[in-house]
Amino acid sequence: MSTNIINYSVTKYIPLTIISIVNNLSPIIVCVLAFLILKEQIRAFDILMMLLTLGGIFGTIFTAEPDPDGTEQPFCPIYVLYILLLANPFLSAGGQVAMRKMSKFNDCVVSWYLQWSVMSSSAIVMLATGESFSIYAYFDW
Repeated sequence: MSTNIINYSVTKYIPLTIISIVNNLSPIIVCVLAFLILKEQIRAFDILMMLLTLGGIFGTIFTAEPDPDGTEQPFCPIYVLYILLLANPFLSAGGQVAMRKMSKFNDCVVSWYLQWSVMSSSAIVMLATGESFSIYAYFDW
């Protein structure tokens, strides 16, 4: 859920190409986390390809031109948005690796905790942003 909040928050102030490129770092981070946490093997060819991909991604990000008509100012400093954006693939990759470990559990148990965590984090976000819970009055059984 946090990855969705970050994606929707930064799209107004950061170019979509940069957001897309940074989010596409997730597969590389999944490989590294799987190596570190799950003790999976990585071949030399895989490491070479990951390094070449990282070089291309960072080359694209750091040589991007600023948006000329970005007249609206973000709610926080722009570097905070970039930090959140760079945290996004790590959050997504961590979820992927965690779900790999969760396969040992029954699907009902995983679903139960997943739904409660999504509901709790959604309620926290709604309270933090001052949103009303009145929409739930319109739900039908």
